[in-house]
Amino acid sequence: MHLTKMRFGGIPPFTQPVEFRFDPRVNVFVGPNATGKSRLLSEIDYCFNRKGSIRPERIDSRLHIRKESGYGEDWAKNLLCADADFVDAYFLSHGNPKPPAIYLGPIREGLPRISDLDDAEFYGSTAEEVLSGPFCGTRLAAAVEALHGKYSDMFENENKAREEDSPIERRAWNFLYIDTVSHACAKDICNELIASERALNYPTGLDLEFIADQPVADFEGLSINRLLGISTGDIPTFEHIPPEERPIDLAVTSPKRIYVGDLSSGSQSTLLWVWWLALKMLNHYEFANGWNQKPAILLIDEIENHLHPTWQRRVIPALLNHFPGLQIFATTHSPFVVAGLRAGQVHMLKRDANGVVTATTNDRDIIGWTTDEILRTFMNVDEPTDQLTVDRTNRLRELRGMETLSDAESEELAQLRRQINDDFISSSTPLEAQRERYGEMMLEFLRSRQSELSQED
Repeated sequence: MHLTKMRFGGIPPFTQPVEFRFDPRVNVFVGPNATGKSRLLSEIDYCFNRKGSIRPERIDSRLHIRKESGYGEDWAKNLLCADADFVDAYFLSHGNPKPPAIYLGPIREGLPRISDLDDAEFYGSTAEEVLSGPFCGTRLAAAVEALHGKYSDMFENENKAREEDSPIERRAWNFLYIDTVSHACAKDICNELIASERALNYPTGLDLEFIADQPVADFEGLSINRLLGISTGDIPTFEHIPPEERPIDLAVTSPKRIYVGDLSSGSQSTLLWVWWLALKMLNHYEFANGWNQKPAILLIDEIENHLHPTWQRRVIPALLNHFPGLQIFATTHSPFVVAGLRAGQVHMLKRDANGVVTATTNDRDIIGWTTDEILRTFMNVDEPTDQLTVDRTNRLRELRGMETLSDAESEELAQLRRQINDDFISSSTPLEAQRERYGEMMLEFLRSRQSELSQED
């Protein structure tokens, strides 16, 4: 099941009703700031995850959900989207549980130092309580521990049932598969750095520099940071890490594990939020087999955050590959995220002179397009150069359009021509320089031709 369309109205900045028809796999919202991109995600999040009475400004919101069964389709009626309880009831009335909607805001905090983990805020006693809050590194670490406890209880119950020859679906082992899915997805995005598709425990507690002096070391005093170690392509050093935070297998040559919190911000945040998505899906589907292939809705604001353009280009294909049941709703200001998307997957938001927001959807695949073409077509960036060059170009066009020029304006025109040609020729955009020079030549030709016609008359 997936969302097929929503109608927004009476919700700032949607002062007039706007209807969106959604692609079943990818929906990327682009447009200037303050056109409602983030608000769209928060409204969908509200529909799926917030409980309580309806807010007055949401009266005109409508939710349309398509239920797929066999080869047929069952279209929902035009339903008022009140809150999560209402959406729960709707899905159940159609014989399906509600898919999880995982929201990730634009600020995605990483993991603190290991010494800070013990002092992390207490997020709850159950996996459901921990996972119900907003994403952050300390909450993720707490979720791993909570789900590990859930896995241990489930594993013990499954073993008892097996001994009693009772029929039972073995689900506990799927917890051990979660790091493979999340790390493999992150590795596809950040493959210049992440070297392993498996997470490693990161046990600390012994100062191996003095291991010879600790023949009866207290191994029970180890701190086991579950799945918070990672193997990378770098050669790790631990001189900057306090002895109590170094891994106890420091002397092992392969694989070299480092603490995930020591990754770069881009690598760390990408791995952690993909992992958070996987944890939420695993828990929602109660460790069921094939949990990563089941329906889920990802709401991610500014999906390109912390990512190099090469990684921005990979992020959506990697998610679709490792979570094939995912429907993605994302906002972006990056042409590299938009590149490669299909018709109907990009929703362009604009404000008119009266502040009314409208939306259009691309009707062609965006495959083989350059970044300049994407910036001009989808992001209203008519001049994808620096602001100084844009200002100079606009002034040049203004002067060229004048019928008569003063001596100062003529000198300014000549100077601007030299500056713009030098700027373009020295850059990697010679086509822009040719276009500008061609425009000048055509304008001069038209002026001379007009002068000749005037003399003939």
